[in-house]
Amino acid sequence: LTSGPNLREYYRELDNQGTSAPAVVSDTVYVGGWEEFYAMSLDSGGVRWIFQPEKESNDRYYIDPLVVGGTVYFGSWTHLYAVDSDTGQEKWKAKLSGHTVNVPTVHDGVVYAGTYSPDGRVDTYLYALDSESGQEKWKIRYTGDGIRGAVAVTEGVVYVNILNEGLMALDARSGKERWRYDTGSGSGSTHAPAVAYGTVYVTNQGTLYAVDAQTGKEKWRLQAGGDFYSDPVIADGIIYFTNTDAGLGVLFGGKPTGYLLAVDAVSGQELWKFTVEGMTSRAPAVSDGTVYFGSEEGVLYAVK
Repeated sequence: LTSGPNLREYYRELDNQGTSAPAVVSDTVYVGGWEEFYAMSLDSGGVRWIFQPEKESNDRYYIDPLVVGGTVYFGSWTHLYAVDSDTGQEKWKAKLSGHTVNVPTVHDGVVYAGTYSPDGRVDTYLYALDSESGQEKWKIRYTGDGIRGAVAVTEGVVYVNILNEGLMALDARSGKERWRYDTGSGSGSTHAPAVAYGTVYVTNQGTLYAVDAQTGKEKWRLQAGGDFYSDPVIADGIIYFTNTDAGLGVLFGGKPTGYLLAVDAVSGQELWKFTVEGMTSRAPAVSDGTVYFGSEEGVLYAVK
């Protein structure tokens, strides 16, 4: 969709099921499919290039891309790929143990990507790879089911949320653990942390936690409730996240209730809550004082 008075819409039917969120850089949209990865014109939707792995690789399921310095980084069932953003030519690929299920993080020439095992049959790791060559700098194995959210990197520290293990801070150069904070088990521990104001914020099991970035000590927690919730997003001293109260009524044909919450980043005090019909489990986006988020009822909201 284009904004403004001349609103115009186009769509591009992919040759196979879309599996990733899009990334938009300049005049190009990058998006993954089940068997192919696409670069398309932002203006027309025309295909600029299509990336396909070697036939013998049998690779599938291309995950949310990140575009940095002329390179598109994205994961799949078995590899992490680095592809030229202009031509679609492969620069390198790295074989991973387990699946990548979220956007990689690139910081100071290093790509960080975590893996996940849905059935627990393979070991799971957090990988640190050279962004130019794909060469492994280090990898850390975890005993839990792995990593489903993106990692955050700042001031030489990697913050990562491990499924059924909790929030961890690692040295960015070596991968050595600095501290660990237990947020409990459950599917909520799949969410990515956000870092600001010397604090790491993470959601799990209906609770928003604020943890000191240096020590790993809890600063505060806010019990928001709900059955499904999103990564936290920070803007102008406020934390925004969505959650959903499914309730028993859903079992009898009712609809869940979704919320957008605004929380003071320093005190943890809830500032306001916006209520909608339907599930809201994706992270909101914030721009110029407006918060955008969608519900699974097919509605896009803009809240000021």
